[in-house]
Amino acid sequence: MDAYSDRLEDETDAAFQTAVEAARAGAIFARRENDRQYQSWRRRVRRSTEKIGLTGQALESAIMGFAAMHPEYVVVGKEV
Repeated sequence: MDAYSDRLEDETDAAFQTAVEAARAGAIFARRENDRQYQSWRRRVRRSTEKIGLTGQALESAIMGFAAMHPEYVVVGKEV
């Protein structure tokens, strides 16, 4: 039982140390005077979460595919 208790305590201490180091590294990363790394990371996150719609040929292709399946919803060649 003592060995189990010691092992559990060691694992808890190691997990705590890991969490403290992760928080410390995150604080240093986010609060640098020169925050190029943080800004670069924010741009990557924003780009990956932004929804970018279809444009140009991809949009035309998608509409023509939809028109082939549901011609009643798409008017081709007429201005509304």
